[in-house]
Amino acid sequence: MIKTWRNAGLQAYFETGSKAGIQPAHANKLTKLLTALNAASKPQDMAAPAWRLHPLKGSLTGHWSVDVNGDYRITFKFEATDAVLVDMWRAQRRFKAGKVKRIITTELPDAAHA
Repeated sequence: MIKTWRNAGLQAYFETGSKAGIQPAHANKLTKLLTALNAASKPQDMAAPAWRLHPLKGSLTGHWSVDVNGDYRITFKFEATDAVLVDMWRAQRRFKAGKVKRIITTELPDAAHA
């Protein structure tokens, strides 16, 4: 079950259907992802191939990510069997030595890692 949110627009969409805080083109995919996340009890429950579930590194170690569309991702962490700190990010592509590297455009405050 989703217990805490970091993105108010995503939370409003999930709880009320309001598209004011999301891109309307993402609505159908977000409905599927958030419904599945709400039913999930561990990260691996989100491992549908098209969603590209993967753990995050660096300052977001312990968080997981699934693809929404293009460069948009939903990130979350599990505490026991509950999803917490559910957020939506837009990754940027940076080119270095001919390789594509994706980075998160913003960082969570230190309090989010407690």
